[in-house]
Amino acid sequence: MLNITLPGILLLATIFLKLVFNLRINKMNLPTKLSLTIITSILLCSFTPGEPEQFLGTYGVSELDPSDIRLTIQSDHTFYYQDYSNPEHKIVRSGTWTLKGKHVVLKDKANIKKFHDVWKFSHHGQVAKSRKGITFYRLCKQSN
Repeated sequence: MLNITLPGILLLATIFLKLVFNLRINKMNLPTKLSLTIITSILLCSFTPGEPEQFLGTYGVSELDPSDIRLTIQSDHTFYYQDYSNPEHKIVRSGTWTLKGKHVVLKDKANIKKFHDVWKFSHHGQVAKSRKGITFYRLCKQSN
């Protein structure tokens, strides 16, 4: 098992910062090196994608909202989407989804009409957000 100590972490951070940023690390004091190490670690960890299991489930607007917008994402990479915000032009789509970075991209089977096909999830998979033109949707998780 690898035993990591504070001097070892500082040494790795020093080498990383020298290679990437061409900084003169030898002239920095210990608190500055430690601060740079912590900041670098936080930045590197913040770019990790979320677990797909976080966003599986059904998202929608409030039950009292007449628009009845609903998005269901399933573990077999299929989805179901409905948008009744315009009663004359109801949208119902189903198909497959893929994960691209921090976004879930929905691929419709019919590909007839444009809809909110790119979604970003936040709050540990409890909120789904999408933007299409000037229309913004924010759906909350209703069930797993």
